[in-house]
Amino acid sequence: MAAETESIPQTHEPITRSVTDAMLSFGSEEEMFDRIQQLKNMDEAEMAAWYESQCPDFLSQYDFMWQIVEELDNAASMDEVRAIQAGCQGKMLFNTNPEDEDISPYIPSSHRGTEFVCNSEGNVLIGGEVCNYNDLTYYEQTSDYRSTHPQIQTRAANKQWLAGRKAETKDRKFWVEAYLNTITEGVELKLAAHKKGMFGWNQYKTAYSIRMEQFTNWQEIGVFAADILSVSPNYYVTRDMKSSQYFPFARGRQAGQPYASFFITAYSRGVKEANALSFGVACSPTVIEGAQSFVDGYYDLNQPIWLWH
Repeated sequence: MAAETESIPQTHEPITRSVTDAMLSFGSEEEMFDRIQQLKNMDEAEMAAWYESQCPDFLSQYDFMWQIVEELDNAASMDEVRAIQAGCQGKMLFNTNPEDEDISPYIPSSHRGTEFVCNSEGNVLIGGEVCNYNDLTYYEQTSDYRSTHPQIQTRAANKQWLAGRKAETKDRKFWVEAYLNTITEGVELKLAAHKKGMFGWNQYKTAYSIRMEQFTNWQEIGVFAADILSVSPNYYVTRDMKSSQYFPFARGRQAGQPYASFFITAYSRGVKEANALSFGVACSPTVIEGAQSFVDGYYDLNQPIWLWH
């Protein structure tokens, strides 16, 4: 279906964005999640080429979010910011706490990665039936809330959370979240970065530097982890990329090993190395004393595991 235009009624200059109700189609949910894993390892150009080959009119929920990010960046007043946000209610979530000064849109789904295959409404065709993956109704349910409000961890409705840290300066913030992909049983990372503009915090495009301090006893190594390991003990520097990207990282403890673990130090270009964050994840059948556990068998590490013994 050809793209249409959507105008948001307001007292300012009309905001026009490209929208489409075109949907991708998969034979099964398994096929869809397999494709999502492949998309996570693609860069922006590769992903765009794949969309073009499948459905030229398709606009992903993730790309729709970035249209909103850019509109908010270009807003000339707080009234315009509110008009943009009001125009995509039901499609995006927003932080309504004025103390946070956060204007950014958030994906209304706990299914990490479905935003790459769902349209702006959260819909995708599976076996000829329309399926919707929007299952969150307010910002406080998102993992981003948990990452940026670590003191209120229990309010985020997320049973896949393993660990995460945030670093912040006066006009930049950056966080890394480690989570368990319950489809693949692998550990994945989410990288996110916000900058503070005239009207508040919003997502932006930047590069990240990540150094592997420890990587031990994993059965499978993700492409991103392999890239970081290839330059160890130096930092691996990513390309400039949009916020809220996912990276399959590691999977499975090697047979006969008491644990598998990794520990990283990371920072974004805006936050800088002086404000780098460090954390890790361990997979262990036995309790690691002093380490928090949010998912059975996995532990949030604040130092490399060899220092626990």
